[in-house]
Amino acid sequence: TVVSKTAYNIVRQNLPTSNFNMDPSQKRTLDKEYVSEIVGQPINSYFLSEGSKKGDNVIGKMLSVEVETENEEKLHLAIKSLLPLVGDCDAASIGQAHFVTQLQVFPTELAYYTTARPLLQKVTGLKLDKPKFYSGCSDGLNDYIALEDLRNQGYKMADKKKGLNLPQVFSTLKNVAQLHAHAYAVIESNNETMNEAMSTSPLSGHTWGRSIFGLDQSLFFNSIIQKMVELLKEIGEEESAKKTERFADEGHKILLDLWRKTGQNGTKYFRTLIHGDLWINNLLFKGNSDGESVEDIAFIDFQQCRFGNIYEELHYFFFTSTTADFRKTHLRTCLQTYFQNFESILQGLNTEMPRGFTVDELIATFYENVEYGFAYDLVGIPFQLGEPIHDSPTPGNQQSDGPSDQQLDVEGILKGAAEGLKQGAKNSPIAIQRLKELTKEMIKLNCNFPCHTTFKFLTVNKEKSLFTMDQWDYASGLLLPGENVIGVQANVRLYNGDDKIQAKNDTGRATLTTHRFLWETTALKASFSLAKVQRLDKESKGFTSVFSGKCPKIVIHVVASQKPPSAATSPFINDTHATFFKLGFTQGGLDEFLTKVADTLRQKVWEKKAPVEQKRRMGILGIERDIKDEFKKTDQKISEAFHDLKSLMEMAKPMVQLAKNISNRAAKQAASNPEDEEDAEALQFRKQLLSLGIEEPVTKKSYSKKDEYHLHLAMEICSALDKLVLEAGGMMTLVEAYCRINRARGVHVISPHDLMGACQMLKKAPNATLTLREFDTKVKILQHISFDDDLQIAQALSLVEERGSVTPDEYAIAVGVPIFIGKQSLIMAEGQEKLCRDESVEGLRFYPNLFLNEGIEAS
Repeated sequence: TVVSKTAYNIVRQNLPTSNFNMDPSQKRTLDKEYVSEIVGQPINSYFLSEGSKKGDNVIGKMLSVEVETENEEKLHLAIKSLLPLVGDCDAASIGQAHFVTQLQVFPTELAYYTTARPLLQKVTGLKLDKPKFYSGCSDGLNDYIALEDLRNQGYKMADKKKGLNLPQVFSTLKNVAQLHAHAYAVIESNNETMNEAMSTSPLSGHTWGRSIFGLDQSLFFNSIIQKMVELLKEIGEEESAKKTERFADEGHKILLDLWRKTGQNGTKYFRTLIHGDLWINNLLFKGNSDGESVEDIAFIDFQQCRFGNIYEELHYFFFTSTTADFRKTHLRTCLQTYFQNFESILQGLNTEMPRGFTVDELIATFYENVEYGFAYDLVGIPFQLGEPIHDSPTPGNQQSDGPSDQQLDVEGILKGAAEGLKQGAKNSPIAIQRLKELTKEMIKLNCNFPCHTTFKFLTVNKEKSLFTMDQWDYASGLLLPGENVIGVQANVRLYNGDDKIQAKNDTGRATLTTHRFLWETTALKASFSLAKVQRLDKESKGFTSVFSGKCPKIVIHVVASQKPPSAATSPFINDTHATFFKLGFTQGGLDEFLTKVADTLRQKVWEKKAPVEQKRRMGILGIERDIKDEFKKTDQKISEAFHDLKSLMEMAKPMVQLAKNISNRAAKQAASNPEDEEDAEALQFRKQLLSLGIEEPVTKKSYSKKDEYHLHLAMEICSALDKLVLEAGGMMTLVEAYCRINRARGVHVISPHDLMGACQMLKKAPNATLTLREFDTKVKILQHISFDDDLQIAQALSLVEERGSVTPDEYAIAVGVPIFIGKQSLIMAEGQEKLCRDESVEGLRFYPNLFLNEGIEAS
């Protein structure tokens, strides 16, 4: 977490240095032995340097460590520590350490790297493996986290003063969706380790929910917002200051209220694991210098990692890492991108989406809780963008080596820190600009009211309230049991009788389901039961155009309500006697929508009893059950298919012997009658018999050492493939050799790795007739020892001179060898200056080297 240097020093210089369970004299100092323990292996040397800019690392000390192990491996580490690992501790460092231990940042981050991330990687295959975690400690004195330093690999932070661009945001959302989805899948599987972490580990708490020396953090959080209100007044932004004042009283509550919603309201705020501090300085990007191309991304600083909901993460990220202009242009697209990635990952994990969680629900709930983002950024701007000012004593306190316990005034210290943040922001033009943009954005979205009065700005023309509207209900966006979406139409106006509902956005999205009408804007979701509809009419009066403001409408006549309206259940309060409402279609689509409504009303699906939902197989447990079922089915199929396998294996040896006897007889018959040419069918039959099988294949279990196994396997390969390689022209590709040897071995299949190991042992095999050859092009083949390069070169030269020129394909077909072997023969002839090549759009073609012919005169 980055903090203004001023606030950082005010806090740390005034915190207590005694009466806490910390003896700095007992802390460990970084030396060769300690570094060896940290990296988990003996080292030759190490080199230290500063790991961050001064004042940039409020949670502790940062060192960059270059290590050379005894194996001469170069390691680059970033080590964060509670107390300095080199040199003595001054009073400020000790006071700061007391402050940090109150927030539990080291235990929290350590819990992520030692428990949460390994669990997700093991259970669901989470691929967020950077940076590498080496080791850590959280004993309250020697706290440290040692991670791989990615900066020397080309990873770097983006410019916090500019904010992230679209490629960087997309990359971030793709990866954070991966974290959220994998954690959700494990939580849904009821994993015991995850359940324990959610209830007992530091990941179960909120950093801003912990007290500082017994003092609630609301004082500090709200004091910072109050200072931003004062700053707005000082720079002449009176309206913005007035609109922001409420956050100075409720900011901290808004912060924790959203976190406390986790797991409530069905699955709307479903529980998952979030980074908790996802902003520019905790993101490392690898790509080009302007950030327009992102190759990779790494998340760092999981000090506020916790179990929460995705809206906490998304609001914090967008409002601290992007500009107001970016959000205005790209926010909806970005949220859609997050949703698509989240959905895709859950599908890959065979885990069902949270019930009712759609892209529209995501966007609507994001705006519903937009106050959270504003509250956090009002605090984040001075922290992240404030300019350092010269250190000065906190008002009312004289600087010394550290105040005594009697002098300690935590409340005064924190208020002084808030004042320091204000001065830092005041000295920063970019902080001032970002603060103005934020408050203007807040006013535009009408965010100056409490969350529970979100719908107050919805009024009716001429201040009328029509009675039909009290039958509308608040909608969560979740579908009812058995309910399905029939149609959706954007840019639809809602009319309360003849009067248009005036919202911030003139139009909303109308959704027709089998049970309800839904009407949604960025701030409101309302629903109306189809069971209350009496009849439909179509209204298309007068001249309609985008300039006249008129549009064709569907008139929905409804049953009169017998209940008094209630603000707790309805977003619209009414007291007149109109018996209809209207939907105005500003961008077309009325006829199609009207047809769907009429059909739905005739079917009356809402009257049918919803089917009892079967127990869902979701999450990791579902995967495990499916795997067990598949195992049972597979076992049954194997038992049926290979019931006689034992008998077949017993018959395999005599079958191979019989094939050899037949082949030998055919060979003797051909030898006794050399003048009779063996016909093609007899020759093909003999080849098939020769490659039918191996009597006793070499197996791993027969040998204790791998080299011994590979040596005997090499001898077997020579025996089985000797004649086949000769017939193939003296060379055989490893792919063909792999297929041939495994065909001969039957069920005793070897791996490509074992084949390569055996080929490398051919040079040690006694009486080996085959060798492993590697060409200059790095292509490896099996070659018979009788193979003669000069003969192959002469054959290639002869064919090229005969035809004038050949391609590798033409040569391979003419000689009867694989194409790449034919190409190698031509390349060998070229290497001997017998041939020359021509590469053109037609491909590669070889010609005789005319410069070697006598009688050619230079022109």
